[in-house]
Amino acid sequence: MRDEKKKAGLIMKSVIFLTLLLASLAAFTPSSLYTKMLHLTYWVSGVAWQPSTSLSSPVTLRKLEQQTLNIPMTEREVLPLDRRDAVREVVLAHSTLSHDRAIKIADTVYAEAMSLGYDPFLVLAMIQVESRFDADAKSSQGAQGLMQITQQTQNWLLSHDSLQWVHELSGDENVQNVQLGVRYFASLQQSFRRVDRALQAYNCGPSRLRLVMNDVLPMPEETKYYAVKVLRHYRSFLREYSYLKQ
Repeated sequence: MRDEKKKAGLIMKSVIFLTLLLASLAAFTPSSLYTKMLHLTYWVSGVAWQPSTSLSSPVTLRKLEQQTLNIPMTEREVLPLDRRDAVREVVLAHSTLSHDRAIKIADTVYAEAMSLGYDPFLVLAMIQVESRFDADAKSSQGAQGLMQITQQTQNWLLSHDSLQWVHELSGDENVQNVQLGVRYFASLQQSFRRVDRALQAYNCGPSRLRLVMNDVLPMPEETKYYAVKVLRHYRSFLREYSYLKQ
């Protein structure tokens, strides 16, 4: 009898340990390994593995985790199944715009980025650093909008037919701001070749960056960390939506 109680205690401790481990690693674990961990948790506890839904359905890993841990579903009941939906979720969560206008912005981010060969999450990371998704944001240098485009930069972009707009320029100023920002970044990468250099040029201007690269001027303090901040947010989005196919 004493041995049975000791065995039951060990099993309970194992279940608690695996459950806590599952909770802490869920956000960073690939779906296949995550599923195996769920199998193991159920096996140790002596409960048959009977998931109520497949991992390909809208209710995915997060819900399976919450069912296992007996945590009420209070948010994110449906996880995005593709990058377009993920972009919408991010913009809706952070935007100061109405639902419909936020969706329009999200779809613009996705369409413009994909048409130019960029990951939409990189554009979202730029918006996070530039304006924190505040469509009315204005800087002391006159940059404005989600992607903080100055009037001078806007005039330059609109006057260059060589940019070959993939999509017709929108009359909506918020949508246009995103279109201009993505196109501007693409033109900078064509010039500087590297993503980090293109981000630095986006922040301080291409002319200033060339002077910095030629040791004529020092790197502006903000620009030193700009690319690092953007890429950190980009990696964060990649981790958050790591279960999505590329």
